[in-house]
Amino acid sequence: MPLQFNLNHPISTKDIQPHKWILTYQEFRTINALYNLAWLPYEPRVAWSGVVVNGEKNILFVFGDSVIDSGTNNYIQTTKAHQANYVPYGIDMRPGASGRFSNGFVMTDYIAKKAKIPLIRPYLEPHADHSYGANFASGGAGVLNETNLGEVVSMYMQIEQFKAFKKNFTANLDQSEAHELIKNAVYFISVGINDYKVFINNYSALIADYNPATYVRAVVGNLTFEIMDLYDLGARKFVVTMPKNIGCSPAMRALHGGNCLPLGTELSEANNYLTEASLTVLEESSFHIKFIFFDQIVFMKPRTTNPQSYGFKHGSKACCGSGSFRGSFTCGEKVCGQKFSLCYNRSAYIYFDAYHCTQDLNIQAANALWEYNEPAVKPFPLGDFFNVINEKKGEENRASIPLLKEHLNSKISQMVQKMEKEGKFGSMVGRASSRKEYNSPGDKGLQKLCYKLHFSWRQRSSETLLQATFLLETKVFRDTLLQAN
Repeated sequence: MPLQFNLNHPISTKDIQPHKWILTYQEFRTINALYNLAWLPYEPRVAWSGVVVNGEKNILFVFGDSVIDSGTNNYIQTTKAHQANYVPYGIDMRPGASGRFSNGFVMTDYIAKKAKIPLIRPYLEPHADHSYGANFASGGAGVLNETNLGEVVSMYMQIEQFKAFKKNFTANLDQSEAHELIKNAVYFISVGINDYKVFINNYSALIADYNPATYVRAVVGNLTFEIMDLYDLGARKFVVTMPKNIGCSPAMRALHGGNCLPLGTELSEANNYLTEASLTVLEESSFHIKFIFFDQIVFMKPRTTNPQSYGFKHGSKACCGSGSFRGSFTCGEKVCGQKFSLCYNRSAYIYFDAYHCTQDLNIQAANALWEYNEPAVKPFPLGDFFNVINEKKGEENRASIPLLKEHLNSKISQMVQKMEKEGKFGSMVGRASSRKEYNSPGDKGLQKLCYKLHFSWRQRSSETLLQATFLLETKVFRDTLLQAN
């Protein structure tokens, strides 16, 4: 039976006509499957035994990007920009640089501590103990497959990895026990900011024809359907961390005279508004699913505006980097050979590098989620999700998922139209054609100067790519790809 891949979400970029030098969409589908399947292990990573069900054991699964990546990108070949396994990352934790994009621990590490479970290890980490869950998050990943294509484990492939993991995770359980175990686990998602970083900087011509409204719709629509794919696999309890304002990151401030970049602010606000609205519709349409929302824009704004009130000194300047606001993404020589500076007192900073926060900020974020003591979190504390059985009864109609996706697709379109009428995209109209003015030379230079992905897809001919598709049906695929690297 050939391996099957379906990247055609109802809301996607597949209908966009690519520029001549860009891969066709069919080629994109092929290389995305080929590249990412290399990180789907054949051997079982964990076989659960003696598991306690009925909500008595806390289990956490993590999906998303660098905000919560605990080291996934250590185990793939990618650019240095998408890795953090070198100093000064991890400078304030032992044993040091671990692949976390911070000076120390990330938000989900502190949540695991509060849930009284061990740190959740990366799914790709060899010989790791995944008894309490797994971390699939990959730095640089986005909602859309095109975001940092070929350099990260996409959100789509993270879900594919979870499918493989689930099979082994529940291997020693009967069907009802496995269902209860997966249903009562907590699924933590933090993704989306890289999609907008790519859009603003115009990295990829695959998305060049989007205007802001259709792009936000594509991102939110795909995220909604990816969550529904997890729902179809048994997930019921979701924590959705909506991205912080990318327009107010040190990287964007450095490009806009110290002020927040308006386009980044408007895109971020539109994304978070539409994400919560769309997932609320999903929750109301499904009898068994529950969400906790964490709006990082609401969480970050008072801290960056008045950092002293929250124990910080610097709310807009990064601790590590170069240039104005240390906003050039050069921490740890991400741009090869380019010098960077590092602050002495990391606890005084909200941002560790041009985009990522310090562990002190991550502690506050975890506390806000767990204790439900800030307006950024709703509708109840994360602590309620752990050790609480999903008691909703009633038969679940799994066959209705395609119809529910169709319903949500229509609802999202209606909400975007309403947002346009209300002027939420008004000031963004026409900016798509001028996005290049926000290009960051330092970031684009990363791909030229620090590129470590030897299997260069764009150098392959269409014929080679088509020939490669049949390898998906063979058992030697993994070895073939690894030898090519």
